[in-house]
Amino acid sequence: MHPNTLRKKLSGVIAFPVTPFKEDLSLDLPGLHENLTKLLEHPIAAIVVAGGTGELYSLTPAEYTRVVELTALAIEDRVPVIAGVGFGQRLAVEMAQAAEKAGADGILAFPPYYPQAEDEGRVHPLAAPDRDDPVRARARMARLADDLAADAARAHRRRIRRPE
Repeated sequence: MHPNTLRKKLSGVIAFPVTPFKEDLSLDLPGLHENLTKLLEHPIAAIVVAGGTGELYSLTPAEYTRVVELTALAIEDRVPVIAGVGFGQRLAVEMAQAAEKAGADGILAFPPYYPQAEDEGRVHPLAAPDRDDPVRARARMARLADDLAADAARAHRRRIRRPE
């Protein structure tokens, strides 16, 4: 789907279904289909699959593709299917390509997941690609501000500051 077409359809509630797992931690695909069917009984604008409820980071690449594929088939073009992508840049690109082949209409990019990381370790990977673009780097910094210690934030600003 063209981004402008997708953008026009995103007016209203965007649903984030839970991807259910069985007791042995394998995917519960019939349960996912049931969740999607129930969601479609309501006026929703789109569905975000494998994202926002944590399962993106719990799925193998094959499971991820299968979840996106099953969702696209179950939705039958009634609403756009948006697939979560994340981890790092290269893997997110691969996931986006797999999602497109599996029938997704768009993606929702999540930042790298750093549980229990030191503040400095959480800031540095986000700043690295944008060293030549301090506006974008500072925008990312602002989004992290509530969760970062002041010392790490000051160190980050020193790294991205351009000479006057």
